[in-house]
Amino acid sequence: MRIYSMTATFGKLENQTLPLEPGLNVFHAPNEWGKSTWCAFLAAMLYGIDTRVHSTRTVLADKERYAPWSGSPMSGRIDLCWQGRNITIERTTKGRIPLGRFRAYETDSGLEVTEPTADNCGELLLGVEKSVFLRAGFLRLSDLPVTADEALRRRLNALVTTGDESTTADTLAQTLKDLKNRCRANRANGLLPLAEQEKADLEAKLRQIENLHQEQARCTAQQQEMEAFRSQLENHRQAMEYAASQTYTQKLSQAEYTQAEASKKLQLLQAQCASLPDADTCQKNLDALRTLHNDRDGLLRQSLPTLPEAPVIPAPYQGLTAEDAIRQARTDTQVFRESTLEKGRKLPTILGLALAVAGIFMCFIPHWFGLTAGIIAAIAGVLCWRINMAQRKRARNTYDALIRKYAPLPPDQWESAAAGHAQARQAYETSLRTYMAAKADHDARMTAWQQEIDALTAGQDPAQAERAWLDTLTAHRALREAETAYQQACQLVQALKSTHKEAPQPAMPDSLTYSPEQTARLLAQCEFSLRQLHNQAGQHQGQMAALGEEAPLRQALDAVNGRIARLEDTLAALSLAQDTLTAAAAELQRRFAPRISKQAQALFSKFTGGRYDRLILDEDLTLHAGAADETTLHSALWRSEGTADQLYLALRLAVARELTPESPLILDDVFARFDDMRLKAAMEILQEEAQNRQVILFTCHSREVAFSEN
Repeated sequence: MRIYSMTATFGKLENQTLPLEPGLNVFHAPNEWGKSTWCAFLAAMLYGIDTRVHSTRTVLADKERYAPWSGSPMSGRIDLCWQGRNITIERTTKGRIPLGRFRAYETDSGLEVTEPTADNCGELLLGVEKSVFLRAGFLRLSDLPVTADEALRRRLNALVTTGDESTTADTLAQTLKDLKNRCRANRANGLLPLAEQEKADLEAKLRQIENLHQEQARCTAQQQEMEAFRSQLENHRQAMEYAASQTYTQKLSQAEYTQAEASKKLQLLQAQCASLPDADTCQKNLDALRTLHNDRDGLLRQSLPTLPEAPVIPAPYQGLTAEDAIRQARTDTQVFRESTLEKGRKLPTILGLALAVAGIFMCFIPHWFGLTAGIIAAIAGVLCWRINMAQRKRARNTYDALIRKYAPLPPDQWESAAAGHAQARQAYETSLRTYMAAKADHDARMTAWQQEIDALTAGQDPAQAERAWLDTLTAHRALREAETAYQQACQLVQALKSTHKEAPQPAMPDSLTYSPEQTARLLAQCEFSLRQLHNQAGQHQGQMAALGEEAPLRQALDAVNGRIARLEDTLAALSLAQDTLTAAAAELQRRFAPRISKQAQALFSKFTGGRYDRLILDEDLTLHAGAADETTLHSALWRSEGTADQLYLALRLAVARELTPESPLILDDVFARFDDMRLKAAMEILQEEAQNRQVILFTCHSREVAFSEN
């Protein structure tokens, strides 16, 4: 198959066309140009997009990853040559299914080509399934390691063992597997599981029938026991009703007697209370009396001010008011000071004596004038002396009298003592007035309380009035109790008369001791249990009818056992044939590795300039290689990343030559880790490969273009 051109509206590609030439096509473009998008577009056009795959947190599904950026529907077209015919395949979006509509037609005439369809297009044009093409003819750097895909293994095995890809052995193995699955593996419709299930169902039905028979017998026995117990309970209830009816008359007579006694007591109390005050008035009077008693207790507990004690009046202030005492003390203090001064005045005495002496001396003067003047001076001096002495005596007497009057206070404290006495007198008079006012108020309140007591009790002793009111209330209370007792007695008589029932004698002797409540509860439980047992019996009958008769079920079980034995023999034969075929296929499978290994070894040797001359491919497509100077083979894990890429690329090309010899070979940046020498060798190999098929190489490096042009 050769591709002429591809036109895509796919991811970042918007109605873009990529023309292709026969042989080697090298497309050099920078990152994000769309190289990987073109590769994915080719795979999607050939094999479609699996819409069942959903995106995860780390991987986007193709239907979302390659949705056109412009928002246009996903679509594409490929012009190609297949089996000498130029055809065009187109895919467009169908509803919500990207590339869901498929069309194939001849490019020149437009006539429909019916062989390729949406489902088989890639496998028909390339000759391999999608998984084989992605591992053999579609090479990307991230996918260089080859994994053991079942389809790849099957085709390699068929190619090596039979020379073609008809997979006859696999078809036979699948047929044996399907037959074996039909017998055993498929639990939904496998013959042996179905037969075993049928056997299990029949055995279960037979067990259910046997269990139902046992349950039916158990239910019947329980019904008989329950009915016998119910009869005993019914007889016990009749016996209790009969005993109750026998005691009815005695209870009624007692109740009627109690009613009559209650009526007599009621009439007596009614007559007694008719002449008494009503209960409400007595209760109000009692409440008022108790309130007055509380008021009196409060008055008695109320404390009066203490009667003040009159201060002692000092002797100097006897008969004087406080103001007069202060004035008298002030006057006495002044007089005391003056008498003190007068008592100490000696100058007049000295002057009188001097004058008398002078007069005496003048009498000796020999002139009458001298004598006269002397006599007069002497008399004047004596008079002055006598007057001064009299004044000093009076002052001394006044001084002594005042000292005795205010003793033992010193003179400088007479006025302050009088002032203190005045203050004490004023405080006493103030306290006395307060006491007298409080006492007058207390006496007035006690008088008012006594007046209220007298008004309430009408002059009677309060204790006697209280006892009388209490007796009246007691009588009224007894009357109400008597009325209640009489009403209860009447109700009891009425109830006994209304509930009287004649009960027959029990049919059997009664040996049970249950109370009426227990008997009623047990009877209800018996009825409920009997209904349940009856329902269970009906259910058992219905279940047995639904299961069928026991004899036909046992016949069907025998037939199923025979069929199971035959199927087990068939299954054993199929297992033997399958094991034999598996052993043969395993032996044949071991033979495909050398053929692929030989081609891969030659390619790997060219890539590395002859350094590696040995290569082995295991059954699981694991590679081991060795250099000329190495004694042992090592896996790709032992090699550098570039060497590992060359090793896997050699294997890819070898597998592609075997499985997809006519399909285009697609390579996407597979030479990123090749050095120049090995890249040159690789480009030479691709030039050789392009002689037989179309090779499409996408790269972001210019080296590949340079080596391809040389």
